[in-house]
Amino acid sequence: IEDIEVSQAALHKSKWELHKRTEEVADLQRALSDSHVYVWEEKEKCQRLQVENDELRIQEVEDRRKIQAMHANRNACARAAVTSAKKVGQASWRM
Repeated sequence: IEDIEVSQAALHKSKWELHKRTEEVADLQRALSDSHVYVWEEKEKCQRLQVENDELRIQEVEDRRKIQAMHANRNACARAAVTSAKKVGQASWRM
């Protein structure tokens, strides 16, 4: 009878341990699933940021070209103004 009581106690203990381990495995599986979702969301976020970064780089190149064109235009206007002022100055000396 003592052997049966010990066996039943051991069986109960084993079942309880199995139950605890099963719950731990379920918890770990949920955590793993959550981490997969998080990694997926972060990959999508990274891809969106890469696209945005590419768009900004393209915009930067376009902006630089516009700035260079504006500088060239400003320099041309300044040269034209100086040339015009010289012609006006020369004309006033002739009068």
